[in-house]
Amino acid sequence: MHHYKFSFSDINDQVFKDQWVNLSESISEVSFYQEYFWIRTYLASCAAECEKNYILSLHYKGELIAVIPLQYGSAERYGMKIKVWKILWPNDMGVNDFLYEKNNNNIKLIDVLIRFLNNQSNPLWHMLELENIPETGAIAYSINKFSLPRHVKVYHHDSKQIKCAATYKQSIESFSSKFKRNNRRKFRKLNKLGEISFEYIFDEANLQSAYESFIKVESSNWKGDQKTSLMYDDEKRKFYATLLKQFGEVGRCVIHTLKLNGRPVASQFCIISGDTFNLLKVGYDAEFQSVGPGSILLDETLRRFSGHPEIKNINFITGAKWNDDWNPKVTRVYNHYIYNANVKGFIAYGVEVIISILRIIKHKLNG
Repeated sequence: MHHYKFSFSDINDQVFKDQWVNLSESISEVSFYQEYFWIRTYLASCAAECEKNYILSLHYKGELIAVIPLQYGSAERYGMKIKVWKILWPNDMGVNDFLYEKNNNNIKLIDVLIRFLNNQSNPLWHMLELENIPETGAIAYSINKFSLPRHVKVYHHDSKQIKCAATYKQSIESFSSKFKRNNRRKFRKLNKLGEISFEYIFDEANLQSAYESFIKVESSNWKGDQKTSLMYDDEKRKFYATLLKQFGEVGRCVIHTLKLNGRPVASQFCIISGDTFNLLKVGYDAEFQSVGPGSILLDETLRRFSGHPEIKNINFITGAKWNDDWNPKVTRVYNHYIYNANVKGFIAYGVEVIISILRIIKHKLNG
């Protein structure tokens, strides 16, 4: 493609950072996991494995039009050891994507990426692994518009989000009557226990103390019992602390907390991207589980952003079953496996196709 230039970029280069941030701001549907601050957080918090991570940039006539974070390594696929390029995976969010505008100029971008990787003298690779890709994202746009050879697409899970309408009443009108009654009942029960207040912290000066409070709340239920909360996971806690700093500096990290008599009983760790309020982590105090403090806080979040001039969506990110009570919009998330035109690539692709056919047959038999 004439005038197009791929290159490996240094995430610490200030010019590249500015270009990446500007590109993100120019795209209306950008998600937090496509942004500079998200990838920078991972690279700042990881150790030796970072040497296997690469940031590819694509320029057109000198202007940055795409950012492609990749990892290179070995994998075992159906008993076969292969070399893999895959989308950089710095999170446990269950969604990922490259950054570029969804338009006709970028239809062949994944194909161009494959050609670029093959034109390098090394390393050898057999598969391009693009996992946890939402059907509405940039990668999905290119793959759906341009037919790729040796490509297998596998459904993985759903990602869910709530639409914020012009008024709170309009936002909840599709909820079941039973669910709305239960939410009102929970609020009344909690209100009888004392004074209810909500704290929305996004300023740098108070974020750190709010984060420390969040860690305690998140660990005060089953996550703490099973030692899966941030309090017991040093690596993940470091990641979120760095995330707090990176997004906090630009006013886009939020700790939203429900308090009873000044005591935090439910809390959300959130990142704002574009017109979306992303719930990266939520927690509640198990002592008050019977009155549903997490639901009360989420209801308050919906009240806050109904009719908001900028925030239009509240993103659960994952597809947990409890999300369905909020009648969310569902986005299907897929894994894409694209095999290279070499011996191991062809063999692995053949096995992948057979497995996919068997998966479809099993689904039909069970359905």
